[in-house]
Amino acid sequence: MLIKWRPGKIAKGTLVMTLGISLRTLGQALVFIIAARALGIEEFGAYAAVLALAGAFGGFGGLGFQTILLRDVSRNPECFPEAWGRALFVICWSSFLLMGLYTVAAWALLPGTISWNVISSVGCAEIIFSPFYVAALKPYQSDERAVQCSWLMISQIIVRVAAVLALVALIHLLPQQSPLEIWGHLYALAAFITGTYTLVKVSFDFGLPQWTNCGKTFTQIHEGLLFALGGATLKLHADIDKTMIARLATLEGAGLYSAAYRIVEMATIPIMALMSIYQPRFFREAQEEHKNSSFIPWNIFPIPLCYVLLACPFIYIFSMWIPIILGNSFSTTVLAIKWLSFLPIISLPRIILQTKFFAYGFTKIAVLFFILGTMINIIINLLLIPSTGWKGAVIATYISESIIGLTLFFSAKKFLKKCQ
Repeated sequence: MLIKWRPGKIAKGTLVMTLGISLRTLGQALVFIIAARALGIEEFGAYAAVLALAGAFGGFGGLGFQTILLRDVSRNPECFPEAWGRALFVICWSSFLLMGLYTVAAWALLPGTISWNVISSVGCAEIIFSPFYVAALKPYQSDERAVQCSWLMISQIIVRVAAVLALVALIHLLPQQSPLEIWGHLYALAAFITGTYTLVKVSFDFGLPQWTNCGKTFTQIHEGLLFALGGATLKLHADIDKTMIARLATLEGAGLYSAAYRIVEMATIPIMALMSIYQPRFFREAQEEHKNSSFIPWNIFPIPLCYVLLACPFIYIFSMWIPIILGNSFSTTVLAIKWLSFLPIISLPRIILQTKFFAYGFTKIAVLFFILGTMINIIINLLLIPSTGWKGAVIATYISESIIGLTLFFSAKKFLKKCQ
């Protein structure tokens, strides 16, 4: 029996996606290390603060039509041309509107010492170019083409690695220029190249978009906004503390906390890979009303749980090597990593359950919980960061993540009868 055993499609897909996301994360780690060493802790903190704010607005890019594209094509592949056209149409006009709102928010929230060249460059990358890349992933994900989806993830980081290597060269060639401004321009260029490449690849693999039915987008705006609000709120929940530390404390504190958070965040890669494979299946399952006996996917939990129970102590022990990797200016990051090292355990219920909520049509209730958690996160940060710096942000993160996870869990039990 063991000789005849072959891994199923989910196992293969999860393995391929984990490999792809892991390679991308290794590339991200390389970009992170080189950029951190090239910029120094203070300029890296400024970059992290700008990226956090731009990423929050970028989460609204496309107004959630990327997720609608995933859902519709998962259920009916024949509708791809229309769904693809609607997604691109909304991204085109919404991104420029969001860019204007981001500019106002940057003026109000970011420290005045950060260059507007950096703010505009990172904003263009996250708000205008990145939504096209995110949309391009969805057709492959809906069709469970794990290899092609993984390649798009890797191709994005290949371009960023090239950009950060160019940063090192340009710092030496143009010593009079601000390294942070150089990196901002290179970051935007990398996002533009990636977005263009993915759009061309989707056109070759799936076909051209159909623009004749774009008027239907306005009938789906409400539904799309719920998906966008959910994703953007989670992005805001994860990253707003970096901007707040930069504003309420110091850029150095924002730099060390951002570095620690990025390192700990890497531990969730295999879990995200698993859920990206399950997401289109959940959409089909919800449509066909072929639903599990339990809304809570207990069959998914054991392996991710065992993984995070091993990963968290490893992160704690690994933290002592960070000054060697990033440089002595990041030596204070060690303590921040230790404080954050058990975050993957706290985040696990939220990561798994949010996918099920979105697929089964409980988007509104999930978004309400995300907003609640984010508001609590912001309030605690406002109270603690001025006196405790990044430590207050860690406390706020643990409390808000726990609240979101618990509310999703108990609501899932309540909705059990509706999903049988």
